[in-house]
Order: sequence, then C-alpha cells, then structure tokens
Amino acid sequence: MGKNSKVSKHWKVLLVLCGLSASSVGICINSVGVFYAPVSESLEVLRGTFAVHATISSIDCGSYCPVCS
Repeated sequence: MGKNSKVSKHWKVLLVLCGLSASSVGICINSVGVFYAPVSESLEVLRGTFAVHATISSIDCGSYCPVCS
C-alpha cells in the first residue's frame, strides 16, 4: 500500500460521510410538507402562508449554519 492509496481512502471516507450527513438533513427538510395542512389548520392560516414561512426559515438556517459553525 502506497501513500496515494491511503490518501485516496481518506477522501472516499470523507465523501461518504458528507453524503450521509446531507441525506439525513435532506430527509428532514423534505418531509416538512406532510405537516403543512395540519399545522396551518391548527393556526388558522392559509397553507401557502405557512409554506412560505417554512421556506424562508429553511433558507435562513441554510445561510447562517456555515457562518455559525
């Protein structure tokens, strides 16, 4: 085993871990649509209003997370 093989393995592990992290976050973000109807009915607001709020919150979190980490 040469040095290149070891370095290549580290990059593969990093890429796999990044993919796992991204998929777990993606599942959470993409499943929020299931809750639009019950929450908007409970709050007595339109579904679109709640959806825009969720979208803005997601964009906000996505833009601030790299800064705060």
